[in-house]
Amino acid sequence: MVESSPYSDARLTLPEASCFAVVLVEPRIPQNVGNIARLCTNTGTPLWIVGSVGFVAHDKHLQRAGMDYLDKTVIHHVDDWQAVEDQHP
Repeated sequence: MVESSPYSDARLTLPEASCFAVVLVEPRIPQNVGNIARLCTNTGTPLWIVGSVGFVAHDKHLQRAGMDYLDKTVIHHVDDWQAVEDQHP
């Protein structure tokens, strides 16, 4: 028999705006980007992608890893690191 956890009914409450952000610089592995995007969606954390991406958005590995979450993920794609610093001094 499995005992119930006192935390089993707890709900995670996220702040309106996250104080963290995840930044990927020139990501090359679609599975990693998909998994990180899913993590960002579930934690309410914005995802920043800096520079070029080494795969196409319809890559089968990206789709399998988290593409179904992308419409709910806050993603910012910028050309260089300076653009990130300009928006977050």
